[in-house]
Amino acid sequence: MKPGDLVKIDRASISVPRGTIGLIIKDASAGTGLEDVWSVQICGVDRWPVGIYRRFLGEDLEIV
Repeated sequence: MKPGDLVKIDRASISVPRGTIGLIIKDASAGTGLEDVWSVQICGVDRWPVGIYRRFLGEDLEIV
C-alpha cells in the first residue's frame, strides 16, 4: 500500500462501519512501534468536504 491508494475498510471502528471506502493519505507508522499503520481519509457524501481521518493497520484495509 502507498499514499493515494483507494481502500475498503475491513474492520469496523467508531463512526466507520465495515466496508467503508477511504483514501490513504500517509504512512502513520512513525512513532507507533508498528510497521504497517496508515492514515486514511474516510469517503462519503455525509463527510464531504471536511472528511474524517482515522488510522488503521494495513491488515484492516483492502486495496480497491
